[in-house]
Amino acid sequence: MVQQNLNVGTAPGDDTGDGLRTAMVKVQANFDEVYGGALPVASHTHDLSDISDSGTAAALDVPATGDAAAGEVVKGDDTRLTDARTPTAHTQAASTITDFSTAADARIAAASIGVLADVDISGVTDGQLLAWNNTSGQIEPVNPVAGGGDVASVNGSTGVVVLDADDIDDAATTNKFTTQAANAKLASLSISSPAEFESLIYDGSNFTNQLSANYRSVSNNTGGTIGEGTLVNVTGSGGGLPLITVADKDTDDAVSGITVQDIGADTTGVILLTGTLQEAFINTLSLTAGSPLYLGSSGAFTDVKPTTGNIIQIGKVGVVAAASGSILLDCPASVLDTDAVKNTGAVISDPTGITGADQITNMVSLTQSEYDAIGTPDASTFYVIVG
Repeated sequence: MVQQNLNVGTAPGDDTGDGLRTAMVKVQANFDEVYGGALPVASHTHDLSDISDSGTAAALDVPATGDAAAGEVVKGDDTRLTDARTPTAHTQAASTITDFSTAADARIAAASIGVLADVDISGVTDGQLLAWNNTSGQIEPVNPVAGGGDVASVNGSTGVVVLDADDIDDAATTNKFTTQAANAKLASLSISSPAEFESLIYDGSNFTNQLSANYRSVSNNTGGTIGEGTLVNVTGSGGGLPLITVADKDTDDAVSGITVQDIGADTTGVILLTGTLQEAFINTLSLTAGSPLYLGSSGAFTDVKPTTGNIIQIGKVGVVAAASGSILLDCPASVLDTDAVKNTGAVISDPTGITGADQITNMVSLTQSEYDAIGTPDASTFYVIVG
């Protein structure tokens, strides 16, 4: 707002000036503009010290034209304000450089191995190799170990040469090259289609691969797979091989052996008859080493003597382990006791058909003097004199 001046008239009391109210309105308007902050500021000069909130600012000159000199304010058109300027030496994190990997790979590919701190290739000559020198602590050129040189021919043959025994002179060194014809031991060795559980057995003229007497090839015609580690019984023959079934104490009176592999339906496999069986599928963790083993149910073995069915001891416990335990197998095995023995604990004699024979119902042990003191021995008692 333009300043409003008061009209004070020409002379006092001539009533030519502003009336009292009009004059006071102008005064109020001028005050409102001053206190409202809208009063325009005319051009003027201040020292930096006149400004109370200038902080740590210092007076700097602004160049009239061109680039700022030392101590002057840099303006926006300064030629040095550009991304193309050469940076001063500094440290830069690799992660902030977009093409660092590509540039580094290119630099490594273009560099010589000699730039590595622990590699010295000074004085290297044609044909030398690089090897570690423990004394100097670096890799250095070395001459290759001298050999026989390039091979021009083998026994007069050149190009691609197939060697045979006649091409190798081994007179000066033994056990360096041999053939079946030159070695009587190897000449007697005949291996054909080797299979698991086979051994080299001498038949009087040759060593051949075959099952030892502890193993037997069998056939499974039960209609289902017989798993490894199952006690089995031979029930007949077919196709030139024994036929097996799963042994059970309630139905079988003998055990022929134990399977050492899964034998599928209508296929052949191998069973162990006697000897030590130690495989991953043998679990003896709950058993006691040396305790007897018996046929249980469904081809299983047990260290508990059966109280029903047949008692057939098949061997003893070997190594005690959850996996790869061992059993000491002794088959074929047959019934040890009858049900009568198991259930009563006594041996029942049968004198039927024997003239003058008495049935033994009791057995005692005693000394000779005790026996002599009996007088008339009991005909149904079996006396064992000890001492």
